[in-house]
Amino acid sequence: MNTIAARCPFCHTRIKISARLVGDLTPKTRCGSCLRLFDATQSTAIRARALSTDYALLSGEGLEPLESQELRFVEADSIEITAKPKRSWRDVARALGQIACLFLLLAALAAQYLWHNRHVYQHSPILYPLYAQSCRMLSCSIPRFVDIAAFRGEALTVTSGSEGTNSLVVSFRLHNSAPLAQAPPILILSFDTSARRSVALREFAPEEYLPASVNPSRALAAGERVNILLELLDPGAEAVNYTVAFRAP
Repeated sequence: MNTIAARCPFCHTRIKISARLVGDLTPKTRCGSCLRLFDATQSTAIRARALSTDYALLSGEGLEPLESQELRFVEADSIEITAKPKRSWRDVARALGQIACLFLLLAALAAQYLWHNRHVYQHSPILYPLYAQSCRMLSCSIPRFVDIAAFRGEALTVTSGSEGTNSLVVSFRLHNSAPLAQAPPILILSFDTSARRSVALREFAPEEYLPASVNPSRALAAGERVNILLELLDPGAEAVNYTVAFRAP
């Protein structure tokens, strides 16, 4: 049901009146608060006229002033319209400061994460250059690049040594297949039976297996190959399998 808002001229109570009653032969309305009768058509006519007027089409002179006796029917409640405040330079500076603090916090968290996982970058050919450059900028110690899986023992051969020496001669090529230079590894040479039972195993430091022409403290360049020749005591006739492995020094 459509209703129209009106205000009692005596106690100023706001009431709602059915729209079909406005304009009837008996337009008197009884206020539910003070129980007095008043003419609802005057109150609703003023509101209807205000709501149906297109003020965009009116000039300042076209507005119709209200009579003094009609002012008591106008809504007394005021509507406060506040303009959006303009930002001062202090507000801008405060916002920029908060953004700068946020970036600093993110940088600190990123640095903490990178430092906690530094051992990962030490073994990554892609990330190690960035890690080393960051350490130079921060004046921190730069660990050596290590990628043991990149070392290869190629063309392994085992032959008998000189007659009467009861020895074996092991030869192979040590290949650093990593894209970066790295220190020579510890060499692990093992002899196994056909049933894969270990007969003999020995570890060799770089100065023990590298030829005299190669400095053991020098890093092997990316892709570098070094010929290795070792003469060992024969572990016996059961040793039929030979394995070369490496580990970090």
